[in-house]
Amino acid sequence: MSTRAASGEATTYLLEGSQLAEVVDFVTELARRGVAVPEPKPALVGADGRRIEVPGPVFDALVHVATAMAHGQGVTVIPQNALLTTQEAAELLGISRPTLVRLLEDGEIPYEQRGRHRRIMLADLLAYQASMHRERREALDRMAQEGQAAGLYEATVGPPIRTRLSSPMAMFPAFLDTCTLYGAYLCDSLLRLAEAGTYRPLWSADVLGELERVLVARGLPAEAVKYRLGEMRRAFADAEVRGYENIVETMTCDPKDRHVLAAAVRSDAAVLVTFNLDDFPDTSTAAYDITVVHPDDFLLDQLDLYPGHTVAALRDQARSYSAPAMSIEDLLGRLASAGVPKFAAEARRHLWPADPGDT
Repeated sequence: MSTRAASGEATTYLLEGSQLAEVVDFVTELARRGVAVPEPKPALVGADGRRIEVPGPVFDALVHVATAMAHGQGVTVIPQNALLTTQEAAELLGISRPTLVRLLEDGEIPYEQRGRHRRIMLADLLAYQASMHRERREALDRMAQEGQAAGLYEATVGPPIRTRLSSPMAMFPAFLDTCTLYGAYLCDSLLRLAEAGTYRPLWSADVLGELERVLVARGLPAEAVKYRLGEMRRAFADAEVRGYENIVETMTCDPKDRHVLAAAVRSDAAVLVTFNLDDFPDTSTAAYDITVVHPDDFLLDQLDLYPGHTVAALRDQARSYSAPAMSIEDLLGRLASAGVPKFAAEARRHLWPADPGDT
């Protein structure tokens, strides 16, 4: 097992060769025995048979470490009073360094000035992260309540319409096209998964501006639409891509979609999620190592990689609706109508045995 010292006396543990199989066997044995009630008390046993009892929280931490290693992930142990660089802090939060610096300058996160450099205490960063997740969940709940009151969900039920207007105004990074955000139920599902940390959502001012025009043209109250988009921006402050305008004209996809591909390229997104697959032929994306995927396939990937997080996000989403109230079965039906029927069907298979709160 190799180790690497990092700032704040952090240590990262990475597995080598056959060590991965050993840890997988360890995790499997823990699962077989059940880690909730160790007998008689958690302990470490050395190769020489020496046994050292450990407190329950330490045992739980070791189980989490072993599970992460079994999935091929490195594990870093950092004291809470460790001081992180701005780059380390940004990576921990899953945001860009410029966004982290803006948060520091706005007073959102305390920091120390060491000469020309800023340093952030891990404890302060974790406190902000917990607050950020709480505020995101509250914002998603508010969006659900306000959207229902404004008729947003019923107005956008069904297959997505073409979102390109014939107007001259016309942590896995995934750029979300306008049509993907159009259906309110589907949009909520994508944002709930982003909040759960399964991927990092990206969009642009052009995408949100286009979404606003389409929803208003659909007859929805302009103020309700502005409120929803404002909540999205506040909840995911690092999602909006900037600085792509100068490469828009170099894109070779459908002319109406060039701003989308340009922003996706500028953000270094791994995938571009869109219903309009034909508008982004392989010849227009191959040079940028970006994959264009249908929302149905993107969500199926999320479910395959993170089944627990995905189902939990769907349950939270269903519970956030109250006018009218909605079961998770109702929600999956609406998602199927919104253009992701394969995902809805597969997610339904993960619901059994049924949770009492699902109905």
